[in-house]
Amino acid sequence: MTYSQADRHFLPYPLPQIIGHEVIVAIPDSHALLKDADFAAVEINNNCRQISCPYCANNTLPTQCPRRITMGINTWPGGLAPFMVVPVENMIPVPRNTLSLLSATLIEPFAAALHAIDSSSLQQSDHVAILGTGKLGLLAILALDGRRRSDPKLSDIRITAIVREGNLQHVSLAKSFGADHIISVPKSEEGEESALANLEFDVVFDTSGNPKGLHRAISLATREVHLKSTHGQPVFGMKHWTEMVVAELALIPATAQNLISRLAWRNPTAPARLSATREKNMNIYVAPSAADQLPTELLNHSEYTLYTDLSIAEADAALESGTLGEHLLSLGSRLPRFDAAIVSSPEDVDAVVFPSQFHDKSLVAPRGAIFYLSADSSRINENAMELLLQNGTIISTSRCGDFKRALQILLQRDGDKAELIGNKLQQLVTHRYSLSDLPLAMEVARGNRVDGNKPVKIVVDCANVF
Repeated sequence: MTYSQADRHFLPYPLPQIIGHEVIVAIPDSHALLKDADFAAVEINNNCRQISCPYCANNTLPTQCPRRITMGINTWPGGLAPFMVVPVENMIPVPRNTLSLLSATLIEPFAAALHAIDSSSLQQSDHVAILGTGKLGLLAILALDGRRRSDPKLSDIRITAIVREGNLQHVSLAKSFGADHIISVPKSEEGEESALANLEFDVVFDTSGNPKGLHRAISLATREVHLKSTHGQPVFGMKHWTEMVVAELALIPATAQNLISRLAWRNPTAPARLSATREKNMNIYVAPSAADQLPTELLNHSEYTLYTDLSIAEADAALESGTLGEHLLSLGSRLPRFDAAIVSSPEDVDAVVFPSQFHDKSLVAPRGAIFYLSADSSRINENAMELLLQNGTIISTSRCGDFKRALQILLQRDGDKAELIGNKLQQLVTHRYSLSDLPLAMEVARGNRVDGNKPVKIVVDCANVF
C-alpha cells in the first residue's frame, strides 16, 4: 500500500470499499492457472468484455473501457482482506523460481512506469531525466534501464535522476536501478533553480507528484515531457491534468508541422498512441475559438475530417447521445470519440478533457491528442507554458500498464549476473505488517506515524505468508 491508498476518501467513488490495488494472490496448487507458478499478480482493471464494446472488441483498448471497474478503487473490493474474488482473466501468474514475493508486490506500479516509458518518443542516444525519485520515479528508472537492455535501438540512452539533496537512500536506489547520473538539488526554490540552470534533456519524466514539477520538467525538456503525476491541482491555468493522465491524452503545440507530422506519426513502441489508432481519415474536433486560425496545410488535407461547427457543449451532447460516436466509428475511428482536438486556450483544454460534470469522458478518445494553438498564449502569464509553445515540446501522459509486458522486462538477467533485474524491486519495500496491524500501516503511509525509515512501499500480509 501507498499514501494514495491511505487517502482513498478523496476519490469520487462510494464508500465503504475494501482498498488495495497492488495485489499478489496465492491459489491452491490444484488450480490449472498456476501449474508453473506459486502466486499471481492481479490486473486491476476489469473491463466489460462485450463484443459490442468498441474498447473491448478485438482488445482495442480494454483498460479504458467506460464500464470497467477497478480493484480497490471503484466497486471491485480490493486486496486488503484475507480472501478476494478475481476474474481468471485478471490473474497473471508469476513463473516459479523467478521473482521473490516481495518483488512481485510491485508488478502493478512497475507496469505503470514501464507503460510511461513505452508511450514516450524515446530515440537512440537520448538523454533522459527522471524528475522525482519516490517509488514511481525509481520504478521509471528501472523500466528505462530494462528497455535499453532489451531494445538495441535504445541501448545508448543516458538516464539522469534528479533527487532532493540529502536523500541518500534514494540516491543509492537510483544508482542500483540504473541511473547513470545523479543530480542532487537543494530543497529551496532558488537552490533548485541554480542546480538545474542551463541543463537540457530530450525527454523528462515528471513523477514528482507536485504541480511545480511540471514547470520544472518543461524548462528542462527539449522534445517531450511525460506527466505521470496525478496531483489534482491547477497548472498553467488548467485544472484537469489528472483527468488528462487518466485518459492518457497528449498536449501538443499546434504548429503546422505538428498538425501534419504528429497526426501521421507512427511509434511501434506506443500502441494506440495518437494516430497509431488510425491509418487515415482522422476525425478532428476544432473548438470555435481555433477555427479561423487553422493552417492551410490542415484545411486542404484530404485524409482529415474537421468538425468546426460545434461548441464543446454541443459536441459533448452529440457524443453522449450516441449519434456522433456512431458517425465517427462509421468513418473509421476505432473508438466513439474524436481522434484529436484543436484548441486555443487553457479553458478549452479543460473543457475538452472534462466537458461535463455528469460523466468523466473526454471529447477526445483515450490516447489521443489535444493540439494547442499559440495565438492566445499571451493570455498565459506563466513562462513555462510560453516556453512549451515556443519550443514545440509535447506533454504526454499515461496510466496503467500491461502486466505481461512488465514481466518480460523484469525477468531479464542483470548483465552477467544470475539475478533478475526484477528482484531489485524488493529494495523498495520498507515496511511489512500483518492485516491485524492495518491501522498502524495506514498511519505510517499517511506520514502520521514514524516506524523506522520513511516509507516507500508498505506490504500488508493478509494471509500470513511472510
